Parts: sequence; C-alpha cells; structure tokens
Amino acid sequence: MSVRGGGHDFWGRALRPGGLVIDLADMRGVDVDADRRVATVKGGALSSDVVAAAERTGLTAVTGTAGAVGMVGITLGGGYGPLTGRFGLAAVNPLGAEVVLADGSRVDTDAEHEPDLFWALRGGGGNFGVVTSARIRLHPPPAVATGTIPLAPGRRRLARHPQRRQRL
Repeated sequence: MSVRGGGHDFWGRALRPGGLVIDLADMRGVDVDADRRVATVKGGALSSDVVAAAERTGLTAVTGTAGAVGMVGITLGGGYGPLTGRFGLAAVNPLGAEVVLADGSRVDTDAEHEPDLFWALRGGGGNFGVVTSARIRLHPPPAVATGTIPLAPGRRRLARHPQRRQRL
C-alpha cells in the first residue's frame, strides 16, 4: 500500500505496481487564517495551491521549487527550497496534522496532542499513517533579489580562471 498526494516521492513510494494506492489528489483544499499565519492544507494539495492561497493574504509557505509537488509530502519528507535559509526546512513548519492510523482511527496531532507522532511525522515521511490534512506555518515573504547573468556563447575566456605566476 502507498499514499499518493502530489506523486513526486523521490524514492517512488507514491505508486506501487500491483499494490493498493490511496490517492489523495482530489483533496486539494487550502484554508488560510491570515491573522494566525496558518494554512490548513488537505492531503492532496500541491505546493502551488498553498502558495497561491497564501499569496492572496500577503503570506507565503516554505516549499520546494516545483509547484506540482504535494505540500504534505514535501513537509513530511523534509522539504528544502528557496526559503529554507530564512524559515527552515518545510519539516519544521507544520503546526499539526490530522492522521489516519493503520487501525483506521483518526488522530489530531501537534506539539501537545500525540507529541511523539507529531515529532515523527516531521521529516519521517508517510511512515506513520495517512496525513489527510496539515496545519502549516505561514510567513511574510522576504525581499528577494533575482537577476540573469548573460554569457556570450563561444567566449571561453569567461569560464577560465587566469593563471598567475608569482615571483619569489
């Protein structure tokens, strides 16, 4: 059995040939509480869904660089991207989660309720149950500088470092 949110699992665990796949792709809802700076993300929401919802309120979330990646998956798996240096990995930004355990029970977990499960989920991947929704910390976007450095084709001198000889 495997769980598929966005389907971008690096190790290929989102799909199992001949196995049962719990596909959360239709669960793409994102609710943003701008006052609390929290997004409640359904299990199939993509990082682009979260960024778009947060952007409407002037906030952003820690995501990777591809919008087609499942937000819950990237958060459970560690998750690094352009904002990691400022706000940490995606795995340090969840505030809680709704998890369906192997026995079929539903658990709400956070730092105070089922704290061991909450600790294990952050960076431990989907090994502890099916995360049907997560509450993720949002941030005010930092100033970002971008640009392009054009290089003329065939100009090899731009790529080489000059060798200098020093006199003794």
